Amino acid sequence: MDASERHAARIALTGGLSLGEMVDGLRGRRYQALVLEMLRGTGPEHTAGIALHRDLVTPEESKAVDEIVARVTDQAMDPRFWTADAGDFLVTVWHELCDALSPSPVDEPGVYNLFGLITGTLADRARTDRHFHRVLLSRSEHSGALPGRWSAATRALGNAIRDCGTGRVSERQLFAIFQEALDNGDILLEGNRYFIAPVILPLVAAGVLRSTNHLREFEGQTGMAALRGPLQNPGSFGARRRTRWWRLRK
Repeated sequence: MDASERHAARIALTGGLSLGEMVDGLRGRRYQALVLEMLRGTGPEHTAGIALHRDLVTPEESKAVDEIVARVTDQAMDPRFWTADAGDFLVTVWHELCDALSPSPVDEPGVYNLFGLITGTLADRARTDRHFHRVLLSRSEHSGALPGRWSAATRALGNAIRDCGTGRVSERQLFAIFQEALDNGDILLEGNRYFIAPVILPLVAAGVLRSTNHLREFEGQTGMAALRGPLQNPGSFGARRRTRWWRLRK
């Protein structure tokens, strides 16, 4: 398959829908249901579907796709993973690929193809791995945020804030992204440091986010610890959130 044939096949795979329309169509449905639906398919057709998705990965995407598929397959061993909303998970896959390929642009059909590859891969593992199959079915006994990187959609806080403004990321997801960045050190990435004073510190002061050693490291480097006193009054948090950092997501 040459590049032009691959491009045409990727577009055909989307059925003429934009990625945003696909996200909206999937929201409200558990991702677990999609995997179970594929699991009920016939073996040969399922294998052919995975092979098709793999063939539609471009050379530029190949390394990133392999890493993302491996990471999500590992995370799927946690029963909390299966509480995910399908639309939210597609957004997460979208941003995972954006982060991996940055600064190169991401082709929307490529995101949907990766989503299909992940779903097929998980269904195939559930077909052959009894323990994994039990984990897939155990989600109703668990609740809470998704584990690890899958609680967040992107490492870039600016992207997350903008996507919250467009509705692709919920406020709950946005705060999970912020906390993940605080926990794993992504808060110290160059592009993220800009948001610490106007966004992160007020949310920490209000008790919405937990402070971490990474945030304290930043405060020590910049002398911002002195600002902590004035920020400890969370009483006006609602108004401050909307008038101060809410503008940043537009």
